[in-house]
Amino acid sequence: MSVILPDEIVSEILSPALKVSDELFSDTSDVSPFADHSPSTSVYLLVCKDWLRVATPLLYNVVVLRSKAQSNALKKDLRSNPAFGQFIKKLWVEGGYGMAMHTILQSAPNITDLFISLTIWSSDGTQGLCKGLPLVNPDRVITVDPQQHGKTLKNKHLSALLKVLFSCICAWDNIPFIRFTQFLLDIVQKVFGFTCPDGISNNPHHRPSE
Repeated sequence: MSVILPDEIVSEILSPALKVSDELFSDTSDVSPFADHSPSTSVYLLVCKDWLRVATPLLYNVVVLRSKAQSNALKKDLRSNPAFGQFIKKLWVEGGYGMAMHTILQSAPNITDLFISLTIWSSDGTQGLCKGLPLVNPDRVITVDPQQHGKTLKNKHLSALLKVLFSCICAWDNIPFIRFTQFLLDIVQKVFGFTCPDGISNNPHHRPSE
C-alpha cells in the first residue's frame, strides 16, 4: 500500500538536494564555485508527478547560468512555461549570452539577488542583459570584474553592459546592498561620469545605515 506524503514533507525532503547556499551564490573567486561537474538536480523532477509539482519551485529558486546553451535552454523553458519565471529569486550570470537574457529577465519579475560576472569577451553579446536589466528590481547585486583576477578586458559589449548596469542601479529602489570593487567604481566615475549612488560600496560587508 502506497503512502502519500503531504507536499510540505516532500519539500523538506527535497530542499537539501536542490538548495544552493548563499555562500556559493555570493562567491566571487576566480574559479566559479559551480565549475565542478555534478549530476543535474532536474532528475528529481522525473521521479513522480508529486515530486515534479513540489520540486519545480525549488529548482527554479536559484538559477545558475554558465553557458549560452544553458541560457538558451532556460529561455525555451520559460517561453513554454511562463509561470516558472515567477519562481526565480536568485540569478547567477557568468557571461553575456545574447538575447536569451532579455527573455529570462523579462520572465523573472521576482528576482531579489543578481550575480553578474563582468568577464565579458568581445565575442559575448550583452544586448539581452542591457535590454533586460531595467525590467527587474533586485534587493542585492554582486559583480565580479576581470581586473580583480588579473584580467584586463576592454570591448564595446562590456562597456555597454557597465553603462546600463550603473544606470539601473541609480533607478533600482530595493537595493540595500551592492558589492563592487574599487576598480569598477573608478571606471564608471571616470569613463561615464557617474557619481557613486548611496549604498554602493567596495566593502563586501557594507550595509547602509537605516
